[in-house]
Amino acid sequence: MIELERIIPGKVSNSIYQEHLSRYLFASVFTKDKLILDAACGTGYGSKILAYKGRVVGIDISKISIRYASKYCTDCDFLVMDVTHLGFRNDVFDVICSFETIEHIKDYKKYLVEMRRVLKSGGLLIISTPLKEVFSPLITKPTNPYHVHEFSVEDIRSILSKYFSITAIYGQGFSVINRFLFPYIYIVTKFSKYGKYLERLAERLKAKTKWDYKITYFRKNRLILPKYVILICGKCQK
Repeated sequence: MIELERIIPGKVSNSIYQEHLSRYLFASVFTKDKLILDAACGTGYGSKILAYKGRVVGIDISKISIRYASKYCTDCDFLVMDVTHLGFRNDVFDVICSFETIEHIKDYKKYLVEMRRVLKSGGLLIISTPLKEVFSPLITKPTNPYHVHEFSVEDIRSILSKYFSITAIYGQGFSVINRFLFPYIYIVTKFSKYGKYLERLAERLKAKTKWDYKITYFRKNRLILPKYVILICGKCQK
């Protein structure tokens, strides 16, 4: 698992930080009085949000991130741990949150088996990932150097349904630009020196509003796409 793509409060753009915070705020609706695993918690900014509602254990493969998280959020327990080899017994957690994780993991099957193993019967896995049609359309390899995989909605639904029962799918950051402009900007960014300029231009055209952070039910639409998909999954025995 690549450990370099991290969100550190105050050291990333405010829009990226707000996108991530919105996912944790969304997840917190499901976590009251629960034992929560924040899998690949990074620097712990999201664990801190979840801790307002329940007890949180945050894990990450990066020692540096866990050291930072332990200082930043004293209300949570943080451990250095690989999400594909969890040091917990079976059926421990009521809720598992794992945001922007699966795309970084080469053997994501091991990761999903472990998530299912430590999740209690009746528990929830809340997982998110960037949408391939927006970030890496028309090409096989992800344009983001930190991503091993990227998935379409159909891909991620099919994969997760082998391990969990999917109860709902949401999207975040719905936009017409995601459908018609960003896909080609990401390709140009990869193959042309003008890509970064076009990407900055697109971000200016697409002024950030509350809709960029809003999370709503996913509906297939020819005109708009979300940047991220979020799936709510229940444990099933397979």
